Amino acid sequence: MSLFPLFLLVTFLLPLFAADVGTASRYNPPYIPTKCFGIDRSQFPSDDSFAAAGSGIWNNGLACSRRYVVRCLSSQMPEACISGATVEVTIVDQAAGLGSRQSMAGTTMALSQAAYRRIASLDALSINIEFAPEAESLEELPVKMNRADDAFVSCSSGMERANERSVREGVKNENEKKIKN
Repeated sequence: MSLFPLFLLVTFLLPLFAADVGTASRYNPPYIPTKCFGIDRSQFPSDDSFAAAGSGIWNNGLACSRRYVVRCLSSQMPEACISGATVEVTIVDQAAGLGSRQSMAGTTMALSQAAYRRIASLDALSINIEFAPEAESLEELPVKMNRADDAFVSCSSGMERANERSVREGVKNENEKKIKN
């Protein structure tokens, strides 16, 4: 029995259902205008936990309003991360076009000062982060390519989600055919 099919399955599905790792910087006011919503102040969460998306997650503006749970993993500055702390951020801007300067350019996300402060020391110019869509919990998701058994668990739950999605799409397509006829 070959493990090659399992390897292929894990390779293709794991990135869809596991937390990602990247880097984060911080940026300071002025926070408006933003690429997502211009000068509308209602775009900002009441706790000021928001972020600008780097090129890897910007996706031509589709990142606007996405929410992520972010955790600091490490930094070049010793003890910069606040152990066990996470922050939920809403994407409101594109990092490449910020009106204010980032502490470091080219990161996955630029966090508002308030968001950054919740997971790391403001003295750190950048941090290594783990992030996942808000609907997912970082505790439930392994970091990409963790141990093989974690990958299998992620893969199994990913297959269930993919099967559910296929069933929903099949029902939707059948309903569309009935409407056309």
